[in-house]
Amino acid sequence: IVAPNHLRYRLLLLQGGKGDRVFVGPLTLAVLILQGGKSVMINFPQGNSADADKFKLGFRHYQRVEGVLTLPEGASMKAVQARVLERGQIRAQQSANL
Repeated sequence: IVAPNHLRYRLLLLQGGKGDRVFVGPLTLAVLILQGGKSVMINFPQGNSADADKFKLGFRHYQRVEGVLTLPEGASMKAVQARVLERGQIRAQQSANL
């Protein structure tokens, strides 16, 4: 069971083709919340977060990524967007409205 101010995420990332190269790049999650009547975007990993290693990707065919994000108390989630970056460019992204 996850607390009300936590968001559990689970992703399966796939690389097409023959799998002859290893994909290396970061995952970022952008969560849109409603707090105090205002929309706020929170990005993960945050700055110098100790959790940054959990968002590093390195795989040949596929990689499962899962975890729990802590959101501010009283925040209501509206949407989340996952982005996979390669050399600073967006390689893939997926959004979900909650």
